[in-house]
Parts: sequence; structure tokens; C-alpha cells
Amino acid sequence: MNENVYEGLFILNANRYSQDPGAVSGAVTNLIESQGGTILVSRLWEERRLAYPIDGQRKGTYWLTYFQVDGQKIPAINELANRNNDFLRHLLIRIDPRIVDTLVSHAQQSGIAEKPATITQTEKKMEAEAASSVATMKAE
Repeated sequence: MNENVYEGLFILNANRYSQDPGAVSGAVTNLIESQGGTILVSRLWEERRLAYPIDGQRKGTYWLTYFQVDGQKIPAINELANRNNDFLRHLLIRIDPRIVDTLVSHAQQSGIAEKPATITQTEKKMEAEAASSVATMKAE
């Protein structure tokens, strides 16, 4: 069994999250633990307007989590996340072992965001590139 550390970013349905934050955010933890994963950090990142509507939603609640799980369980986690109506979108990335401690420590220190995080120039550039890539893929 080869356990890796992953970063998971889940865009939660903002309407459902506002009605029952514990249950909706708990769905992330339950999903990972149901596949034998261990949560290292799980927290609210921010709520923001989406670049385009997803399932009729214009806002999303971004939930950031770091977890450890066997790499062979990732397809099952993706499948279950796709079936969960509380998740609009999700992204799972394997973290390089050399930077795990730094990322987890930073996420723990940040705690639950009381106000939305400021967007850096790098993040703005990455968002623009991602939007450009999506537009290019749709044009093809």
C-alpha cells in the first residue's frame, strides 16, 4: 500500500452550505474516510462568484482539504465526488512529499477563513490561463 498526501479542492453548493454547513462540509470528510483516507486538514477557503454557472449556481463555497490515502483509491473518490450533489466540482492533486509539511502547516495556521483570501497576481494569471484553456477546448 502506497499512501500519498493529496490536496483536494471542492466547490460546494453555496445554497446547501448556507443551510447546513456541518453536513455539507462533513460530506468531504466522509467521502475520504469512507475510502480509508486520513484527513490532515480540512477547512473553508472562501465563498466566491463562479466564472460561469454550474448546475444553475452562480456562487460556490470552496473547501480545501489535505488528506492521506492509498493512491489506488483516488478513482473511487473521484467517482463518489462526481455523484454527490453537494459538490459542484472538485480537483485532487498529489502533493510532492518534500512540501507536504509546509502546506499542511500553512493550512492549519490559516484556520477557517473569516474573510475571503486576497487574490494574488499569480492566481489571477492562473485563472485567466484556465479560462483561456476552457474557451479553446470549447472552440475545438
